[in-house]
Amino acid sequence: MMDKKHDDKKTGPVIPDRLLILLLIFMGCLLIVPGCISQPIAENRTGNTDVALTPVSAITLDEVTKELLASQERLALYRTNLTDAKRRIPNNLLFIIDPNYPSSGVGTPAQAKKIMIARHQLIPAEQASTEFNLSPSGNQPVGDQVYLYIFLNASAHTAEIDAFVTNVTNRDEKRHVAVAWVDLNNLVKLMSVRNVDHIRIVEPPGTDTLT
Repeated sequence: MMDKKHDDKKTGPVIPDRLLILLLIFMGCLLIVPGCISQPIAENRTGNTDVALTPVSAITLDEVTKELLASQERLALYRTNLTDAKRRIPNNLLFIIDPNYPSSGVGTPAQAKKIMIARHQLIPAEQASTEFNLSPSGNQPVGDQVYLYIFLNASAHTAEIDAFVTNVTNRDEKRHVAVAWVDLNNLVKLMSVRNVDHIRIVEPPGTDTLT
């Protein structure tokens, strides 16, 4: 279900989700298995004490914090060099479409796509060709299709996006928003449309309901 408020944009610095996950995993290790750091030998289920636990990496919270800050700086520098249209694309989409997106060392675009497919947010190009009866256009092959909310400016009609999307599944003219499958190859073109305000991936259960 989509929030009824038109403006759902976030403010403030953006911290990459992958690094936040890394930090949470690290802190979880400290809480769940503190003995892995301080006790190299532990008793196993049979009562023997000759089994060494695998030690947690020597990475410290300070090092994780420094990496978070460094990643933010790399991301900020990366975004300053983008075109206006590309700068308006959310980071979670830039991560999977731009090979120059600054890597944090946590996850890959291919892994992110697998998660999105499982969450019904992405249809692989091969499947999309059949499902939407698509064929290559000029020199541009059919790409993976992402499921998006597309928010337009208050004076716009949703028909303005029709030439840049694969399939519109719902529209709300009163709130100037559409739900559509969009070819990843067309994201920059879509964000070049003057009246497109912002986009957001449709979250599970993947409904196109706008109420």
